[in-house]
Amino acid sequence: MWRFCFDSGSYWIESYSVVCQGLPKTSFLQLSEVFDPDKFRNPEYYSPERRNKEAFGLRNEEHLARFKKELGDIGATLYASEEEMAGKERFVVDDLLSADQCEVLRDLAKFGYGGREIGSLRENIKHEIYDGLKVDAIKEMIENHTIDVSVAELYFGTIDKMKKIISSYFNLKWPLYIDFVHTACKNPVVFKNGEPRSDYYQKIHTDNCKYRKGKRCEREYPARFWREFTSLIYLNEADGGEFVFADENENILHKVSPKCGRMLTFNSTYPHGVLGYKNTSRCVIGVWTTLDPNRHDKQVDQAKASISTVKQLNDNRPLKEFIEERGIKLNLTEEELNGPERFAVDNVITQDECDALIHLANIGGVAGDGYSSSGLTSVNTENERFAGLTVAKAAEDGGIRGDGYLNSGGSPHTVNEMFEGLGLLRAAKLAAQGKLKSEWVKLYMEKSKLVKDIVEKYFKLKSPLYFDYTHLVCRTSMHEKNKIRTDFSHPIHSDNCIIQSDNSCKKAPPAYVQRDYSALLYLNDNFTGGEFIFTHQNMTVQSMVKPWCGFAMAFNAGNYHGVHAVTSGQRCALAAWYTLDKRFDETAHTIAKNIMKDLEGKPLGPPASSRMHGDL
Repeated sequence: MWRFCFDSGSYWIESYSVVCQGLPKTSFLQLSEVFDPDKFRNPEYYSPERRNKEAFGLRNEEHLARFKKELGDIGATLYASEEEMAGKERFVVDDLLSADQCEVLRDLAKFGYGGREIGSLRENIKHEIYDGLKVDAIKEMIENHTIDVSVAELYFGTIDKMKKIISSYFNLKWPLYIDFVHTACKNPVVFKNGEPRSDYYQKIHTDNCKYRKGKRCEREYPARFWREFTSLIYLNEADGGEFVFADENENILHKVSPKCGRMLTFNSTYPHGVLGYKNTSRCVIGVWTTLDPNRHDKQVDQAKASISTVKQLNDNRPLKEFIEERGIKLNLTEEELNGPERFAVDNVITQDECDALIHLANIGGVAGDGYSSSGLTSVNTENERFAGLTVAKAAEDGGIRGDGYLNSGGSPHTVNEMFEGLGLLRAAKLAAQGKLKSEWVKLYMEKSKLVKDIVEKYFKLKSPLYFDYTHLVCRTSMHEKNKIRTDFSHPIHSDNCIIQSDNSCKKAPPAYVQRDYSALLYLNDNFTGGEFIFTHQNMTVQSMVKPWCGFAMAFNAGNYHGVHAVTSGQRCALAAWYTLDKRFDETAHTIAKNIMKDLEGKPLGPPASSRMHGDL
């Protein structure tokens, strides 16, 4: 342990046993054991000459083209580089996060604090209220199961992606290490007199040297001189709050506006600041990196290890133990269903729970849930009609998407049936508006996750399974007297490939090729027809199942299957498609969970008899 003494800008290092003569105890700064005084005294350790000579590779047009291609491979783009930003060693990347991912990470920031009391005013800025979260708090939340593992994976996955982009852009030959990570939302205080914002949120400063306006910035203690790059990824747009680069006299050289998924990176030595916010909050993840391995934040590694531990504990429980303690029974296996990678279980849900989800689908379901651009007529059969809204798109614009079979763009439903569907995110938002009962939506979420857990354990998957798409659906016969039906309620298809004229299946867009497994949790049996069937490639039936409340079936998404016509009554199910590709993770589940968490303790929605179609 070493003691660092300083007074009025002068400083020196003394042995821990030596008293810094003449200085008050409040002037002492104790350094950690990882601090190496020999390296600190060595002027070459962080000298610009050594850094520029050894740490950086050649950067030219070929390197820049390769970097842009790497960004394109992950759906991101280079928004600005040094030429557009009036300085060296700085760049901006856009589209690193989706709108859903930004929302998840914004919600995460509100869980904890970043060195200050939650919701406290910053000491030096009267206009700002601060919420934040540091890595140690996230580690604790992972271990206490306060947040989903998927949220933590998104958080640290984003940080790793940022670090990789920094290394690639600067063509680093030295490894890059995480020094500090901080997630924060700064919320403006609104004054009744409409007082305009003329102050900075953060005044002009630097991140790794002793900053003095108009003077040389020295990379020495007490500054965090080991920091190499500062990187910020914004989680929303904001009214004000622009990031600014400045010269040594604090004249503004360039501004960068906040935007969801926008990543700004620069050499930590350059003077910068943040303008004040006006009417909206500004949320950001800040990552400070270093070339010094001794400064790596070990808490990042510890938090990642906690993720692995929690996942391993969840994954190591045998299927038999998992389902039996919940009263669930294995009903059918591959042998009974006459095909590979398929099974069925029973007692997944009670009759009262089935009734609640059916009521939820009937109240919240609307036209166009998840398929055609029109949401009305199927291209697969002239006898189909469809209704609802996708989970992933509901928050944005009510958009729709297909389900991956031939000429996808419509639902495989018929004029003989009415179809209603409800996405999870839409359900949560309707609950937040008081239009649906919160406990119904929570039940929707819980049973969706339970079925996914069963699928993971049954197939003994070595990697996590992610939701690709989820919805609650009911098909109602519209012509009960006419029971002679030659059409299907859902024609024979595969969920991840397009069946060709020779009955082979082409795994290519517009099919949803990312889908690996499918599952259906059935909610009732008081209807006729509607049998689920598996078929051979030649379309002959392998097996047929009549659904009932609490019966769930899961299978490889490539299996050929379909649904016989519903000739009378209403047939309801909770349908889900899963992927092993994290890029397609349906983050609507996490957003919905956060919405429902905010509703805890609030009054529930309308009585069960209410019908809200006119308000949707």
